[in-house]
Amino acid sequence: TRWLLKLGLLAGGFYLVGGFWLMPWVARQAIEHYGSAALKRSVQVVTVRFDPFTATLTAEDVRIGERSAGDAALRVARVRIDLEPLALASGQVVLRALDIEQPVLRIARTADGALNWGDLWPRPPATDGGIEVVVQDVRLRDGRVLWLDDDAEVIAISAIELDLPALDRLQRGELGERTPYLAARIGDQQLAVQGEPHGGG
Repeated sequence: TRWLLKLGLLAGGFYLVGGFWLMPWVARQAIEHYGSAALKRSVQVVTVRFDPFTATLTAEDVRIGERSAGDAALRVARVRIDLEPLALASGQVVLRALDIEQPVLRIARTADGALNWGDLWPRPPATDGGIEVVVQDVRLRDGRVLWLDDDAEVIAISAIELDLPALDRLQRGELGERTPYLAARIGDQQLAVQGEPHGGG
C-alpha cells in the first residue's frame, strides 16, 4: 500500500503543478487560437488563472476585435467558469457556472452597411460530433451595449444584469429552483423582467 500512497501523492503533485502553472498557459493559448479562428477576429486574453482545488478557470480582460483594425468589438473584464471535472469521463464539458462581469459590446455598421457582428449570426448548428458542452448557471453583471449609428451617435443600454439558472434545464422547458431574470437601463428607464419557462418539470 505504500507504493500506492506514493503514486497518489505523485499524481496529486502533478495535478496541482499542472493546474496552477500549466493549465492557465494552455487555456490562454487555446482561447486565443481557437477563438480567433472561429470568430474570424482577434481574440486576446490578458490573464488566465486556474484553481485545481475548485476546478475554476478565470480569464481577465478578454478582448474580441473587429474584423478590421479598430476598437474592440467586445471587452469583458472577467469571465469565471466553474467546471465539472468528472463529466470529462463521459465526453462532456460541463460548466456548472459561467459568470461574466462588465462586458461591453459594440454594435455598429461597417462600410458596406452590414452590422459588425452580422457574419456570425445566424449560424447553423455544429454537426461534427465533437465534445458536448453543457452550460448550467449563467450570470452576467454590469453589462453594456453600445449602438453606433450612421451619425456616430452612441445609444447605450447599460446596467445589464442577467441570471439564467439551470440553463440546460431551461432549454428543455423544465422549471428550475430559481427563475430567469433580466434587467437593464435604457436612457432614464430601468427595465426588469423575471419569469418562468413554459412546460413541465
